[in-house]
Amino acid sequence: RLMQGNVTIVASINGIDETVSQPIHARHIYGPRDIFWNHRLVDIFHDTGDGNRYMDYDSFHDTQPIDSK
Repeated sequence: RLMQGNVTIVASINGIDETVSQPIHARHIYGPRDIFWNHRLVDIFHDTGDGNRYMDYDSFHDTQPIDSK
């Protein structure tokens, strides 16, 4: 139905850069081919062996199927 209706979803994010007190704006438009039903974003936060955490930006846009149990 999304393809037939030519539907788009617009995500808009606004915030403040605390370093320089400037507004930050981001916007992205998602079309029907960008929507993955029954999927979730891959966790990009990981723990190191010494107790630190890091973000894996290589997986930022990756998804994985949701278990249908």
